[in-house]
Amino acid sequence: MARLFYEVKYYRVHMGSSTIGKTPFIAWLDCLDASSDWSRELIIYFVPDGKKLPPSYCNISEKRGAIYRPISQMSLYLDLLRNEKPVFVGMDDQYPDDSSLVTYPEPAGEGE
Repeated sequence: MARLFYEVKYYRVHMGSSTIGKTPFIAWLDCLDASSDWSRELIIYFVPDGKKLPPSYCNISEKRGAIYRPISQMSLYLDLLRNEKPVFVGMDDQYPDDSSLVTYPEPAGEGE
């Protein structure tokens, strides 16, 4: 079992249609670390609402992972990336479906 946890320092938004295997997607987000070559990356693919979500992918040795979410959830992920700091990615190669974006504990009533 291997885990990867890193702070997201940059993100990229991609809009456009494509497919992975037989799964169409409409947009995707790259959640990148601070290294000059962005060596750690979680990609969040957004598929049309109602489509079956493929299994997530995680390869800790490559420091890469991918999860799939309905397009209706894209604004939630963008809001988190734009308005919270710090934001972290957590990935586990035994439980790739548990890959996630998380904030670090913040004081209650921070008033953002």
